[in-house]
Amino acid sequence: MEFWSHLNPRRYRKSGYIAIGALIGVLAGSAVSLFRYMIGFILEQVVTVYSFLREQPQWIPAWILFSLVMGVILGQIVKSDPDIKGSGIPQVELQLQGKMDMNWWSVCWKKFVGGAISIGSGLLLGREGPSIQLGASVGQGVAETFKANRVQKNVFISSGAGAGLAAAFNAPIAGLMFVLEEVHHTFSPLVAVTTLTAAIVANFISLNVFGTHPSLNLGNDQRFPMEYYGYVVLLGIVLAIFGLAYHRLTLALPKIYKTLFPKVAPYNYCLIAFMLIIPLGMWNPHVLGGGGELVLALVKENHTVQFLVGLFLIRFVYSMISYGTGLPGGIFLPILSLGALLGLAYAEFL
Repeated sequence: MEFWSHLNPRRYRKSGYIAIGALIGVLAGSAVSLFRYMIGFILEQVVTVYSFLREQPQWIPAWILFSLVMGVILGQIVKSDPDIKGSGIPQVELQLQGKMDMNWWSVCWKKFVGGAISIGSGLLLGREGPSIQLGASVGQGVAETFKANRVQKNVFISSGAGAGLAAAFNAPIAGLMFVLEEVHHTFSPLVAVTTLTAAIVANFISLNVFGTHPSLNLGNDQRFPMEYYGYVVLLGIVLAIFGLAYHRLTLALPKIYKTLFPKVAPYNYCLIAFMLIIPLGMWNPHVLGGGGELVLALVKENHTVQFLVGLFLIRFVYSMISYGTGLPGGIFLPILSLGALLGLAYAEFL
C-alpha cells in the first residue's frame, strides 16, 4: 500500500502509473458499463409501462403515486449528498483544482443509483456526465487506497474521468481529449499516458458488454458533395444560435425554478419533473430519455418539417425541465439529439 508514497512529479515510474491506469480502467469500465445497462433496462420497463397505460388508463393514478414515491426517494438521495447533483463534471473540475473535496464512496454509489433511476425514468438526461463522475470517484478511491499524494491523486481522478467517458460512448480517444482539453486545459505526458491506458481498458470492457458498434451509429458512409458545403455553414450558424439560447437558459434554470416554485425545496424539484413527464410518456413513450435511440429511429424514417420542429421544441422544453431539477444526469446526449432534430428538419426543408 505504501508503494506509491515515494513517487513525486519529478521522478516516477511510468510503468507504475500505467498499471494503476489499467486498474482504474477495469473498475471504471465495469461500473459505467453496469450503469449503462441499468439505464437501458429501466428505460425499457418504463416504455413498456407507458404502452400499457395507453391501453389501460385506469392504472394512471397508480403510476402517478409510484412516480411521486420515486421522486421523494431521489430527492432524499440528492439532499444527502449534494455533490452528485447534475452532470458532475463541474464537481470533478473543482476537485482537481483543489477547491472541493468529495467522499468518493458516497458519490460513487449515490450517483450510480440516482443517475440510473433519473435517466432510466424517462427524464431527458444523459449518461455522459454521471459516467465521468463515476469514473473520477473510482479513480479517487484507488488513489486513497494506495495512499497517493496530491499530484498522483489528481492524475488518477483524471484517468477515472476519461475512462468513464470512454465506457459511456465506446470512445477512448474522446475520453483522453476530454481530460486534456476540458479538465486540465493543457498537455501533460503523465496524465495523457495514464488516462489513455484507463480509457482503452474501460473501452475494452464496454465493447465486450455492448458490442463494437458506435453509440450513435448513423451509418453515414456516403461522400458529401462539395457543392452543398455552403448549406453546412448555414446549418452551423442556426445550431450556434439555438446553442447559445440553450446555454443561457440552462444557466438560468435555478432562478427560473425558484421563481415558479418558491415554496418547493430544490431537492424536491424532481417531483415536478416526474409529474410533467407523464403526459409526454402517454403521448409517445419512445421520445423519452436522452435521445440516442430516438435519433437512430428518426434517420430511418421520413417526417415533415412541422413534426420535426414540434418534436424539437418539446424536447427542448422537457430538457430544461429535467436538467433544472438537479438530479444526477448529464446534458450532452440531450443536446446531441436536439442538434440532430434541427439537422433533420433543415434537411427536410431543403
